[in-house]
Amino acid sequence: MNGIVRSKAGVIIALAALAIFFIALLLPVKYIPLDTTQDKYHHGLFFFGLTILLYLCLRIKVWVLFIVVSIFACGSELSQKLAPQRSSNLEDLTADFYGIGAAFACIVLFMIVQKVRAKHLRSHTQNHAQNQTQKPD
Repeated sequence: MNGIVRSKAGVIIALAALAIFFIALLLPVKYIPLDTTQDKYHHGLFFFGLTILLYLCLRIKVWVLFIVVSIFACGSELSQKLAPQRSSNLEDLTADFYGIGAAFACIVLFMIVQKVRAKHLRSHTQNHAQNQTQKPD
């Protein structure tokens, strides 16, 4: 387990978020203290945050993360469809995937920036080493 955990605190936060999410699934909508007219934003923001959090705290391949979060999104909508006090629709699932997609766009951008910075740092280090060897005594 330690091999895939990058941040224990992040895992605890993710588990807390998932616990709150599952408790919210069991409650009738009228007991959830959120503006339900903004429901789609809540879906997107939750899955954006969850995806980013899992990326930051777990050492797993990005495509595996995408599959896991996507299955979770589909499962959450299915569980809402089966719960008598909840409802589910395609727009909710679409909002989930917008959040996941936005998170992955940020992750890919972050990975590109990391590669460019690493390449620049290597180039700078090599140039500095060459300049040091060419200096006359």
